[in-house]
Amino acid sequence: MPTDENNPFTAEQVCLNIRATYGDRDDVVVSIIPDIESVNYGRGVGYEVNEWQPPAKVAEISGTAIRAALRTEPPT
Repeated sequence: MPTDENNPFTAEQVCLNIRATYGDRDDVVVSIIPDIESVNYGRGVGYEVNEWQPPAKVAEISGTAIRAALRTEPPT
């Protein structure tokens, strides 16, 4: 995925940063998935559409806010 002003890090850089932060913990899995813009199906082929609601503590995490902080705060 190309970088831009809103997404200044590649997926690989993000994975490396997460792994550097969490190390080899068994409860953290890091993987790159492609951006999904739509899911399309037709003719009643039997697929279910399931919406997953993350726990509140996860839902409140904002990648936009994190990237904004990284742009304005000096690294520690």
